[in-house]
Amino acid sequence: MRPVRETSAQLQQSVWLSMRRKDIKQAIKSCNLLNKTYPEFAPGWFAASHLAQLLKQPELALKTIDRALTLEPVNREWRLHRVACLVMCGEIQSARESLTGLMADHNDAFENDATQLSQLAFLCNRLDMHAQAENLYLQLTVREPGNGGHWFNLATLQRFQGRLQEAESSLEKAISLNPADFDAY
Repeated sequence: MRPVRETSAQLQQSVWLSMRRKDIKQAIKSCNLLNKTYPEFAPGWFAASHLAQLLKQPELALKTIDRALTLEPVNREWRLHRVACLVMCGEIQSARESLTGLMADHNDAFENDATQLSQLAFLCNRLDMHAQAENLYLQLTVREPGNGGHWFNLATLQRFQGRLQEAESSLEKAISLNPADFDAY
């Protein structure tokens, strides 16, 4: 009897599950099998990029996310991930250009996904695009007013800019929403 070959989706699930369980050896094994068996399955390359990022191999993370984007070039989540990979590789100018292009291409679409909007805000902040980051954090506080993390991130940005009274107000809001967040104190 021939062994049953796992589908691309099953192998992909195995990669993500192994990463969540911190079973890196199994994640690598499943990921290698996935991308060898299904080289045209773009989500496999996306998973490989996350795995490389986890292993602190930024160049490999960038190479594999580029492979995924070659197969599916308009995926917003993957393009955001690519910007993070560029930052990890120290390619700051390329990261800024990619992020600016991504925001121009998908500006309205991010408003429907708080997770991606939060990642976008973080990357803007990381790339010294502070006005854009602040605007995004403000959008997030309106969209999810009960999320103390958004208020904390806004306060951090305001403090960095020397706007201490605004930062203190945002921080008080963050603490009131999440009193167990000891980073906010």
